[in-house]
Amino acid sequence: MLFDLQAEFKMLCIRPKGSEDENLLWNKISSNLELVECLISYSSVVPDFRPVFNSWPQDISIWCSYWFNLESLLACPCTKITLVQSHLENQDLDKIFKNWKAGGFLNLERL
Repeated sequence: MLFDLQAEFKMLCIRPKGSEDENLLWNKISSNLELVECLISYSSVVPDFRPVFNSWPQDISIWCSYWFNLESLLACPCTKITLVQSHLENQDLDKIFKNWKAGGFLNLERL
């Protein structure tokens, strides 16, 4: 696998659908996301599919980001975060902005 080479990637685009094989591949990829500058995920709508990030890229863009909840966002150390079709609500955004103003999200430049 490419990640075994410890090569760095400018951009990685994936479209997981939640199959067992894809989940195993995601686990391998998510352990090496620090080698990726920008991750773009076009998630399909599979209710049981909840990717887990064991490491993070520098920038992240997630389409169909219904599964990316407040807890995921608060743990995210990325510089740029783009969430499309998010299910975050106003009270979630209030918590995010309060955290950011209090010195959280040290790396964040754009949300």
